[in-house]
Amino acid sequence: MIICDIDNCISDDAWRAIFVNHDAATIDDIWRAYHMAAFMDTAENLDVVRGKSVCFITAMPEEYRSERERWLRDWLPEDCDWSLLMRPTGDHTPSVELKRRLLQYVTSVGEEVIEMCYDDREDICAMYREEGLPATRLFIKEHQL
Repeated sequence: MIICDIDNCISDDAWRAIFVNHDAATIDDIWRAYHMAAFMDTAENLDVVRGKSVCFITAMPEEYRSERERWLRDWLPEDCDWSLLMRPTGDHTPSVELKRRLLQYVTSVGEEVIEMCYDDREDICAMYREEGLPATRLFIKEHQL
């Protein structure tokens, strides 16, 4: 099994950066338009998931699950067996700790060996390594939102 982020790893989200509203009143409102536009992303780096069992771990909130699952079904290779873990709606835990918690859930319920972890953020890759897993930074474009 591999662990993989979605935005900027396999989903080209760079064009959505203009939708991040840093002046919004709440964290959810800052990211709302950005998340809502995700269904229009194109895909890249699909070679890392081809023929694999993949657990996608994303910081995108659960309220966008149906749109994100539709995007995955539309873009992923047919030989990719996948599952999706998302940020609980209303949970504002920083991404590193959120993904650590979601990883701990994966390792507590599954018996598969985790072959590799991919994320576009080096701090999250470092967390995976702290947890004893191999991790590689994978990104489409060098950007930070």
